[in-house]
Amino acid sequence: MSMLHKAFCFDTKEFHDELAPIITKSISEKNTVCLCAFIENNIDRITSPYTEEPIGVDWIDELENVEPQALSDFALTCYYIISEDIGLGYAWDALSEYLALLSLKHEVK
Repeated sequence: MSMLHKAFCFDTKEFHDELAPIITKSISEKNTVCLCAFIENNIDRITSPYTEEPIGVDWIDELENVEPQALSDFALTCYYIISEDIGLGYAWDALSEYLALLSLKHEVK
């Protein structure tokens, strides 16, 4: 099975200041209200992690389940530009195969 590797520049400071506490609260309290509210309040900054398009008012319909992981996938797009992928793409498969051939043993001298 091919795997598409994606990577994006990420605004870590803004994430920690704004979203990290909301995700932590959502997970610890098993309550997604704050996370849904964050997405609604930042709807103009969020894209779908599935379609890479800006989300609309019906964004929640894209989700199979409304759980913190799926909601966080949407919310995290506030902090990167989904169209500026700097990942390995499908080259990840070749790299993964090569890495599997390497010895992971490390000799201490």
